Amino acid sequence: MPCAQLASDPKEHDERPGDEQGRHIFRFDPNGKIVEHWDVLQTIPSASKNDNSMF
Repeated sequence: MPCAQLASDPKEHDERPGDEQGRHIFRFDPNGKIVEHWDVLQTIPSASKNDNSMF
């Protein structure tokens, strides 16, 4: 099941509380046709329980 995830480089943008981070995830059939698409969108919290970025 070939999949791809598209996202902007977090180094290119300042992540500030209240901003949103998102991802597009695609699944392709053997011929390269998109057969599924998922969106993930989440508001950046003001405090994090760890030092990891959103994605």
